[in-house]
Amino acid sequence: MKRFSDKLKVLNLLREVFNVVAVISLNRFRRLKPSVIAKVPYFTRLEEVLEHLFALYPDHPLFNPREEKRIAVILFLSDLSLTRSSCSRVLEKFFKVFQGKKVKLYTVGEKCKSKKLEQIYSRENVSGVFGKELNVKSLINLVEKLFEDFKNKELDAVYILYIKPILGKSFQVTPYLKVESKTKEKPKKIEKFYGYKTPANVRIVELGESGDYSVEVLKFLPPRIKRRYRKGLILNFETDEDEIIAVVLKLYIQLYVEFIAFEHYTSLNMIRFRTAKRIEDNLSKKIQEVKKLINKARQDKINRELQDIVFALLAFEEKTFRDIKAQDIILEIGEGIKDNLRDLIIQRVQDKFNIYEVRIVKGLTGFRVIGSNEIYDFSLEHYLEEMERKLAKRWTYFY
Repeated sequence: MKRFSDKLKVLNLLREVFNVVAVISLNRFRRLKPSVIAKVPYFTRLEEVLEHLFALYPDHPLFNPREEKRIAVILFLSDLSLTRSSCSRVLEKFFKVFQGKKVKLYTVGEKCKSKKLEQIYSRENVSGVFGKELNVKSLINLVEKLFEDFKNKELDAVYILYIKPILGKSFQVTPYLKVESKTKEKPKKIEKFYGYKTPANVRIVELGESGDYSVEVLKFLPPRIKRRYRKGLILNFETDEDEIIAVVLKLYIQLYVEFIAFEHYTSLNMIRFRTAKRIEDNLSKKIQEVKKLINKARQDKINRELQDIVFALLAFEEKTFRDIKAQDIILEIGEGIKDNLRDLIIQRVQDKFNIYEVRIVKGLTGFRVIGSNEIYDFSLEHYLEEMERKLAKRWTYFY
C-alpha cells in the first residue's frame, strides 16, 4: 500500500507540473497577441505604399529577382525546447530545399542539434529570441544587416524557414455506436471524423489542442509583392526614389519578419502545449491504474480481516459446541413459564444437546443451560443485570 501511495503522489505531482507547462504555453501566446495585432494596420499601410512604389518603379533593382548565386537563410529554431519530431521536420525541409546550394546560414535559437548541419554549413547563431518571451530586437538587427548586404548586391536572395501554426476546429468528435435513423434523410457527416455531430459525441477542446503545424520556406528578399496596386491611390514623394524605396522596404521587411517570428513562436508554444497535454493525459491514465491497484489492495486487506474474524467466530462456536456437546447438560427453567412454552424450550434444547436433568426454578424468568465448564444464561434477570452494569459504567464515565 505504501509503495502504491508514494507512486500516486509522484504521478499527481508530475501531472500538476505538466499542467502548469500547458497553461504557461497558452498564456505566452495570449499575452503576446494584442501587441502584434496592434501593428497590423501599420504593416498594411506599408504594404500599400510598397505596392504603389513597385507600380511606379517596376524595374528597380530592389524589386526584381536576381540569379541566386549567394543566398542567406534564416533558420528559426528555439531557445527553450523543441521536440525531436519538430526538429527532424525542420531540418528535413531545410536539406530538401537547400541541399547543394551555397548558403550563408543564420540560426535563431540553439535547441536543435544536427551533426550533418554542423559539417556542411558554417552558421551564425542568434539567441534570446524564442525564449520565455518573444524578443525580436536581435532578430531585427540581423534583418537590417541582411538587407544592407542585399542592397549592396552582396546577397542575391534571403530566405526564412519557420514553423507555421495550423489551428484546427474547436471541437472534437468521439466515436460511438451507429443508431439507425427512422427518417430517410441521411445524417450529415463531419469532415475528417467518423460519427455524427450530436450533443452526445462533441466536446470542446482547448486552443491549440486540435491544431497542427507545417514547416514553411519563404523568400522575403526580394520582397513578395502581390501587385495589387490601386490606380486611385495617389502618393507624393518629395525625396529621391532610391532613398524612399530603401526606407519603406526596410520597414516592411522588419515587420514582415516580426510577424513570421510571432507565427513561429505561436507554433512552439502550441507544440509545447500539445506535448504537455499528451503527457498529462498519460499521467492521468497511470493515476487511474494506480488508484485501481490501491483499491484492490485495500479490498484484499479488508477481505483478509473479515476472513480472520469469520474463522475466529467459527473456532469459538466449534469450541462452545465441543464443550457442551461432549457431555450431558442440566436445563433450568423458570417456574412461571407456561407448560406449552416450557415443552417447546425443552424440545428445542434437546434437539441440540443431551439433557441430563430438567429443573424447575422459582424466581427465574427464562432458562439456563448448565454444562460441566460453562453456564449459558438466557433469563431476563441476567439481561437486566447486564444492562445495570453497563449503565453504571456509563454513569461512572460521565461523573
